[in-house]
This record gives sequence, C-alpha cells and structure tokens, in this order.
Amino acid sequence: SSLVKDFTLRGMDRTQAYDSADFQKLTNLLEIFLIDLCKAEQRSQNNHLQSLEFAALNAYLKKNLNRSLSLEEISAEYGVAIPQLQKSCREQCGCGPITYFISLKIGAAKQMIKEGTFTFTEISEALGFSSVHYFSRLFKSKTGMSPSEYETTLRKGR
Repeated sequence: SSLVKDFTLRGMDRTQAYDSADFQKLTNLLEIFLIDLCKAEQRSQNNHLQSLEFAALNAYLKKNLNRSLSLEEISAEYGVAIPQLQKSCREQCGCGPITYFISLKIGAAKQMIKEGTFTFTEISEALGFSSVHYFSRLFKSKTGMSPSEYETTLRKGR
C-alpha cells in the first residue's frame, strides 16, 4: 500500500521494502511501551499516595506516644484492614506498625534521657509503658543497653 511505502521512521532504511506485518509488529511494540509507561506512572502515583498515608500514620503514632496502641486501634483510626496496614507499613519502613511505634517510643525515650530532666519512671509513664521494668527491658532489647547504661554513655561522651 502507499501508506507502507510513504511511512518511514528514524533508523528504518527507506530503500528496504516493509510489509504490513512489520508495521503491525511496530504498532504492537509501541502499544506495549505505552501501556508499560502508564503502569509506571500509576505505580509512581500509588507510591506517592502510600508516602502520604505513611506520613499521616507517622504523625498519628507520634501524637500518641503516650498511649499503648494496638493494631486494631490503629487500623480502625485509618479505616484499613490490619493486613493492609501491615503491608503498607512494611513497604514504607521495613517493619510492622507496632514495631515501628515501639521504635518511635524508644527514640523519644533516648531524647528524654539526653535532656536529663526526667527520671526513668517519668519517661516510662510519659511514653505509655505499663511499668518502668517493662520499659527498661524493652529499651535494652532494642538498644542493647539499659536506660541507665545509655545515660552513662551519654555522660562519658560529653
């Protein structure tokens, strides 16, 4: 057809004869490329949405460091099923929501210990731990040292 003869693309040899099948293959490849491009854009938008959702989750958890939250409470707050909440959190921070929440609490405890204006009991209560003993055990399991050992290393570093 005249369309086949007149149609040339960069990199195609004008002197070579192309048949309809060649152009159909090219069309199929272009369609696949465009579909892949659209899917990549959609994934990018989903990742952005997940980042925004995680930012909201992060803010909620930080606002509630003084409480003991369960997966049920967190998922109810966001209207998301627990498995979806766990999956999203793992994708964004590499751990589950409760583990992430505990790491935020330990980070806050470290900051409070650095400030040096609170006792370990006050820190434990401020961060919603059931007892200072539980707080100390959890702190040691997450940091490798007890709160008092951590405080000692801070004083030595000054």
